[in-house]
Amino acid sequence: MSTQNAQPENVAAFDPLRAYRADLERISSVLASHNKSAFHRKDQDFRMWMAGGIGIIAGAFLLAFLPRFLPFSADSHVASLVMGNDRINAAYAMINSVDPIGVKKMQWGAGFYEASGGEISACLEKARQTAKDQKCNITVPAPKEGL
Repeated sequence: MSTQNAQPENVAAFDPLRAYRADLERISSVLASHNKSAFHRKDQDFRMWMAGGIGIIAGAFLLAFLPRFLPFSADSHVASLVMGNDRINAAYAMINSVDPIGVKKMQWGAGFYEASGGEISACLEKARQTAKDQKCNITVPAPKEGL
């Protein structure tokens, strides 16, 4: 046998191996692209969660600090919206968390004014006109329990 005749037989013997090698390279490149996209997906998910977390933290800070810079009485509106009450009950709830007795006194004072508001206003107007202290008859409501 000559060496020339042996070469084509060897080349033919390696053809299936070359085909397997080409298939393996093709499959490995496809798998690498899938893994690369999966890594990109993980990075995107991480960035999305970080942006969401930063947004929640920034929103909490804005909700806490922005109302004090708003004009007029917007801060009390924000407090009432956050607490789910009207502005007066939200104020009572905030004061009650610090000074429960003070809230009871304010509520009693509101009841006192409701009971004697007309007499107090008339007496105040008379004191203004005369520029002297006035003695007035008023109705004092009985205090509720706890005051």
